[in-house]
Amino acid sequence: MTRRIGILVDGRSEFFGLPHLVPRLRTRAAVLNPLYCDMQPLAPIPQIANAAAKRIPILLTRGITHILLLIDLEQRAECAPEIASRLKSEVIKRIPSKPALGVDVVVKVRTFENWLIADPECLKSSPAMFHDTHRISTSVANDRADQVDAQALLKDCTTKRHFNKVAIAQAICARQDPDRAALTSRSYRRFLRVIRASPYLHQSRSPV
Repeated sequence: MTRRIGILVDGRSEFFGLPHLVPRLRTRAAVLNPLYCDMQPLAPIPQIANAAAKRIPILLTRGITHILLLIDLEQRAECAPEIASRLKSEVIKRIPSKPALGVDVVVKVRTFENWLIADPECLKSSPAMFHDTHRISTSVANDRADQVDAQALLKDCTTKRHFNKVAIAQAICARQDPDRAALTSRSYRRFLRVIRASPYLHQSRSPV
């Protein structure tokens, strides 16, 4: 049976941006367009799970077999795997009628903007919107996209008349190459592994 993945996201940028990226994800799973959920990344884990649980019935009407929560790490002190594990357990407790659903949590390190800058080449293809992209290329090189202040970099490298977080997300997701982005961001590779995309089906390490 084809895996149908329903995604819950915590931000408007993801909600409007990811549908432009989904068609280029190399996966045999059916990845549905995301559903926005008011999950506050800095809230207590049970509170986040409660917010997610309110949206699960909507996903069930779409015939999903798996739920994927995408949430920002922000400035939480806990490590991403710890948050993902705890949140997954709390969400499973709240699934109505306990259907046989797979549940995964991917923590964006530190925000969705870190994923947006992970493929600097796609920013270069929009010179009217982005400038000084070499600075971003240098910053994310050597698998460092998860370690930089991506929001500040994007703000500095986006022309003022185009600086709108949702518009930027849509523009980048429409051109981003997932394989290139995966080379600089471990949390992005984790996302690709969870949705069963090649070549990350069984691991989240960089293939190079």
